[in-house]
Parts: sequence; C-alpha cells; structure tokens
Amino acid sequence: MNTMPQTPTAKAIRRTGLVNGRSYAIEIVPIAMSRWRARLAQRGTTNAVMPFYGSTPDEAFERLTAWLARVGRPAAHG
Repeated sequence: MNTMPQTPTAKAIRRTGLVNGRSYAIEIVPIAMSRWRARLAQRGTTNAVMPFYGSTPDEAFERLTAWLARVGRPAAHG
C-alpha cells in the first residue's frame, strides 16, 4: 500500500536543459513514491507542454529533453 501523502513535501528541482541549441528551464517535482513529473518551468503562465514522468528525477528530465529534441529538429527536405 502506498502511504505517500497526496502532496509530497520534497521541493521541486529546477534544471536547465540545452536541446538543439536552445536552453530550457525544467522543473521536476515528486508526485508519488518513486514517481516524478518534469515540465517546462514558466513564470506566471500555464504550461502548454504535457508533463513527462519517470521513477527518478533524472528519468523524468531525460524523457522531456528527448521529446524536445525530437520535436525541435529541423525538418528533413528532399
């Protein structure tokens, strides 16, 4: 049985990711035991990019930055 409180007491982790030459501020927060959510950190606005989850902060961060790398690649012409 998971006894983790609904609102974990651990603080958010903020990291910067460099993807395709662009810098992104990423916030990673615990949402349950062994479950972390990474999303783009934006002040004073809602977040339009869906969050990415992982069992560790690093895994959640890597999933989000990998997705940003895929969608931010220049389109192939030819």
